[in-house]
Amino acid sequence: PTGGLYEAGTTIQISATASQYWHFVAWAGSVEGVLTPTNITMSTNATIRAQFAETLQTNGTPQSWLAQYGLAINDAGALSDTDGDGLAAWQEYIAGTLPNLGSSVFGISGNWKSQNGRIISWPSVSGRVYSVYWASNLASGVWSQLSGNAGGVYTDTVHEVENKGFYRIEV
Repeated sequence: PTGGLYEAGTTIQISATASQYWHFVAWAGSVEGVLTPTNITMSTNATIRAQFAETLQTNGTPQSWLAQYGLAINDAGALSDTDGDGLAAWQEYIAGTLPNLGSSVFGISGNWKSQNGRIISWPSVSGRVYSVYWASNLASGVWSQLSGNAGGVYTDTVHEVENKGFYRIEV
């Protein structure tokens, strides 16, 4: 029910209905539990809240994001590579790239020297954490983490004088 007055001792049934791509999680307030519908016997004023969460597939890929790009809203959709770029849809979600456009890739978009150091930039997505790494050569496999929480641009003040080196960005 949406509210109202009930006599003490009256049992009412409450239910919660989630929007598309969401699901019911639990009741909070005067009623606790995870079942919907559920019954409550009125004995005093009650405030009841239904809690919902976005429905996620493989590796936290939201069903709404999969649907936005016309992909199946299940694990198969999250694991698909419809654009043939070698990344599964869930990886495209994390990187902030488009899962149905092979030319949409995550990578460094700018790399230049400034007075303060070497500046590198990349397209960033809200809600993501980016880490920047540097290596003197690729054969060694040794990468040094420069930053663990960069947001689309990073100024390297340590390696700016070196003529050779490689950067890696992790999402």
